[in-house]
Amino acid sequence: YKVHHSSYFKPGHVFKVLWAEPKGETPRQSNASDSATVVTEEWFQPIEGKYKGQETYETIRRFVIAAGDDGHCQCLPILTYGGQGTLKTGVKAKDHAIIYTGTPAIFKGEKLELDPIKMDPNSSRDKLDQASRINYAKIYTVEHNVKVHFIGKLEKSSRRKFMTDFDLVWSRKRFSY
Repeated sequence: YKVHHSSYFKPGHVFKVLWAEPKGETPRQSNASDSATVVTEEWFQPIEGKYKGQETYETIRRFVIAAGDDGHCQCLPILTYGGQGTLKTGVKAKDHAIIYTGTPAIFKGEKLELDPIKMDPNSSRDKLDQASRINYAKIYTVEHNVKVHFIGKLEKSSRRKFMTDFDLVWSRKRFSY
């Protein structure tokens, strides 16, 4: 992991980064909707935060760069949902696609509408888990001054499909009332 110049952060490139975020509550603990993703605590390591009463967790998160700019980029997360793919409670399958390095794997009962996306890994150590899914509905901004490790890039034949599906998911959000 190291800090890279902004020129490295190009659309279609995939990296992993140490990612910290506040721990959310499950729908049963809060007033969140029943469709909220249930947090699986084993995925995270608790760290002591500055603010009392708010637990913070860290994990290694993988991202696909959707758009780049000087100093930051907009990315989509690659998640396995505890090895369950989109079968995990609260996950909206319509916003996800398989992302794979070998052969795409769909789990029995998964109902994915979007085509699989292939990633070319930089090395054999950078292969993705068979449960890896891109969540097109969540955009994260990642600053370029954090240490990341580039693990691959989208195969040329998947790049247009990646952007088309990204636009499709967001057009459904923008025009659904």
